[in-house]
Amino acid sequence: MLLPTTGSIHGKFLILFGWLVPFSTLSSQVVISEFVASNSESLVDADGDASDWIEIHNTLSEPMNVEGFALTDDPDNAALWTFPAVSIPGKGFQIVFASGKDRKPTDGGELHTNFKLSGAGEYLALVKPDGETLETVFTPAFPPQRSDTAYGSGTPSSQSTVIEVGADCRWWVPASPEQIDGWQAIGFDSTGWNAAQSGVGYQYPELVGAGGDSKEAMVGVNASVFVRFPFELVDASAVIAMTLRMKFEDGFVAYLNGRRIAESNAPTDPVWNSLSTGSHPDSLAEQFEDFTVDFAGALTDGENVLAIHGMNATIGGSDLLVLPELNVTTASGEATIGYLATPTPGAPNSSTLPSFLATPEFSVQRGHYSEPFDLELTTPDADAIIYYTDDGDTPGPDDQKYTGAVRIEETAVIRAVAIRGDELPSPVATNTYLFVSDIVEQRSCTGA
Repeated sequence: MLLPTTGSIHGKFLILFGWLVPFSTLSSQVVISEFVASNSESLVDADGDASDWIEIHNTLSEPMNVEGFALTDDPDNAALWTFPAVSIPGKGFQIVFASGKDRKPTDGGELHTNFKLSGAGEYLALVKPDGETLETVFTPAFPPQRSDTAYGSGTPSSQSTVIEVGADCRWWVPASPEQIDGWQAIGFDSTGWNAAQSGVGYQYPELVGAGGDSKEAMVGVNASVFVRFPFELVDASAVIAMTLRMKFEDGFVAYLNGRRIAESNAPTDPVWNSLSTGSHPDSLAEQFEDFTVDFAGALTDGENVLAIHGMNATIGGSDLLVLPELNVTTASGEATIGYLATPTPGAPNSSTLPSFLATPEFSVQRGHYSEPFDLELTTPDADAIIYYTDDGDTPGPDDQKYTGAVRIEETAVIRAVAIRGDELPSPVATNTYLFVSDIVEQRSCTGA
């Protein structure tokens, strides 16, 4: 998630070493939150191409139409590529491929700019429709990039499960629509409902919790069951992501404080005695399915409620299950600009890393040699560990750990990388050492 910044062509940014550093705390509406300028596999477009990509984040709680906003890599052309009429959900994201294909569908299809990004670093800006105000700018250039490594704004965060398996809940099988009027809201009085620990349903003995068996109340009576899960939040404004995980059979609709947030096999307008629109096999019902939650503007400090309408495919269905888990990602620090160890297109970013570790250095230069020698590998980064290979393979933590000089007695391709904790590893350094005797022997064997 990007720390809101704003500015103009006249500047509201602090520039250090030619790179953007957030300076203003004025709120931006939409921002460049992440990009990959050297993509090989982090994200593939509809054509199957690993095009570079830019992620746009709507910082507002309400949907934002970005028609007329522009992306550009040319400081002299603020409107190089303008957005069509596209709406980004509140707190949501929009991916734009920087492919040069210049596509502007308004039906939900992929967006593609008419320019590509340079992995060596270049100017990049998101400009308001007025053609002057810069919502985000990297100037004079973002720093050099590496393959499948993202760059952007990251926020330290922590994850927690606010509704766990076995959570306290209350459930009810209504006999009329009046019994569930307003049941999705926080203030609904469910004290007369059945108290239980999730899950709710029947014929799933290992998943249905204490007090959650609804078979007698449902079979032959009503295919629908209504379940409320209260949970608490200390600071709702700090939430940057929510994921609902569901084990269910056959269908459900989930509501967060009255907002419809997820569903499967559910009618468009469910009522008090709805049937699911399809079945969900037992083998799938016992596995969690994840749903990204649109929570923007829906959460409150203190009490909140997840309300789930569970549905069977028939009124006499042989089994049913409603078992949610609600996970929350909460910001735990200020956002910073930097490299992101893992690209997260369409989702909040994790903490940034300031830079890559330095490339390992070789004590002996590549070339032709006739006598064995000792090769030393060094790195200026304290506590970094060097791993190396001698067969040309890419090195990693599972390869040889450098502990002292390596004896080179024959032709070898030495590759080395520096690694330190969870930081981004260094670029891989490669030196090839050719021994004259090996070359002569090879020519002799081939008859050259």
